[in-house]
Amino acid sequence: CAEKREKLNREFKMKKRVVATPFLALFLALNAYANTDREVEQLLLLSMEDLLSLKIKISTNTDQTLSKAPSVVSVITAEDIRATGATNLREILQSVPGIYVRANLFGFRPQVTFRGAAAAHTLLMVDGAPMRDLVWTSGIFSRGLPTSMIDRIEIIRGPGSALFGSDASAGVINVITKAAGRIEQSEAGVRVGSFDSQSVWGQHKATWNGFDIGVTADLSHTDGYNPFIPVDGQTAKDDAFGTQVSYAPGNARYGWNGQDFRFSASKDNWRLLAGYAGHSDLEIGLTGAGVLDPLTQGRDSRTDIALFYNNEAFEPDWGVNAELRYYHLDYTSGDGFQERPPGYVNATGTYPDGLINQMRSAERGFSFEASGLYSGIKQHAIRLGGGYSLKDLYRVEQFINFGTGPNGSPLPAGGPLVDVSDTPYAFAPEKARRISHLFVQDIWTLSQDWELTAGARYDHYSDFGGTLNPRVALVWQSTDRLTTKLMYGQAFRAPSYLELYAQTAANIPNPDLTPERSNTWDLSLTYAVSKELRLGLDLYQFRQTNLIAPDAA
Repeated sequence: CAEKREKLNREFKMKKRVVATPFLALFLALNAYANTDREVEQLLLLSMEDLLSLKIKISTNTDQTLSKAPSVVSVITAEDIRATGATNLREILQSVPGIYVRANLFGFRPQVTFRGAAAAHTLLMVDGAPMRDLVWTSGIFSRGLPTSMIDRIEIIRGPGSALFGSDASAGVINVITKAAGRIEQSEAGVRVGSFDSQSVWGQHKATWNGFDIGVTADLSHTDGYNPFIPVDGQTAKDDAFGTQVSYAPGNARYGWNGQDFRFSASKDNWRLLAGYAGHSDLEIGLTGAGVLDPLTQGRDSRTDIALFYNNEAFEPDWGVNAELRYYHLDYTSGDGFQERPPGYVNATGTYPDGLINQMRSAERGFSFEASGLYSGIKQHAIRLGGGYSLKDLYRVEQFINFGTGPNGSPLPAGGPLVDVSDTPYAFAPEKARRISHLFVQDIWTLSQDWELTAGARYDHYSDFGGTLNPRVALVWQSTDRLTTKLMYGQAFRAPSYLELYAQTAANIPNPDLTPERSNTWDLSLTYAVSKELRLGLDLYQFRQTNLIAPDAA
């Protein structure tokens, strides 16, 4: 029977214990926080004390030492990435303890998970911008990011909604590109690999009229991993109706072409970032129903523009940060999706062309956030801020030859493609979501070895209302090498348009859904054995409620 997504009334509990494993071996990753080329060169000469005092920002949006950051944090730098030989973000994340990357059945999309939660509970950001979209969350054709574009990766295990809002229940990954981070020198390269994979990339830094300029580019192609599929979702239908139309046994094709361009310009307290990433001739291998699809040649693109202002000495005792962002993304399935192969037969009749589902969508949005850091109270650093964002799914187009037509009547078997755009029967409505938020955070230095961080963020969504998510962390620098942290946080995940409104082969929507919620306790111990090795133990309880899941009934 059809599956209907609805909120489960019962609670779903997950309790896990992570036993003493190396948190990041060979932890030379800290050199991402050296601020000049000279400091980078001197990193290996730093003492243990100096290493532990290097600054990070992802934990609180305020510069703090790594040892006192009120989160379980890992950092991977470009130097670490080069040492692994990884070519894509997903390959890097697969090597990080506590992170699991699996491939989605539809399109072989990488799904990044923390702590046993679904991939939707991991917030992936690039240069601080969430990579979520309204319908498909992580993108219908997501393929990761080429490593030639990456300066460093900052990872938080545990809740991040008090800082970043929705989707940050299990963990947060922020990829800092070289354009946004640092380009040490101008260089270019060519890479070839298995599955007929090739890429050419380049980076350049310059100074112009007092502006520091950075440019990166990457062009790639791969035939992809093409696994052999002995039976697919059509095989059982063939048995039931006495047909032989399945493409199985056969190979699922996952080839694609990629383009990635980044630009940055900075001067004094201002910085401008712009980026374009896209894929073309994108093969999905299998449809959502597990049927081999040799037809689809998809395409996607995303453009981001961001302007930042950062002045730590705006006024006595006040620092100010502000950012303005714009994004645009679009998807098209080309001539597909081939939901069922030509000659498909069901109770309504025969489909000589198979079941065809052509889908196109486009989304745009902007966001603004401003915050101030007040340090006028002794031993306190208080950050206050707020923001607003608009996400608009402004174009939805769909052409089908099966299912329900634009007038609400069933389409006859074997008929032509019919346009159901701008009707209630399209896969999603053209609809906007507006989000406003306020947040406050206080970092209180209780003593030289003790620090308390407490804060909360309130988000209000135009389609389901508001949610408040607090967090608190107590950090004890037990010795010069051992750090102990006790942390608590709440988080949420807003339902996607796929879950609220989108009708697909695997989903019937429920517009009455409200956010999923979670509570997390963490006890973290980190021991710096040497400059090259850090050991970590993290005990946590991760409890989720109001989960959105299929109803078997």
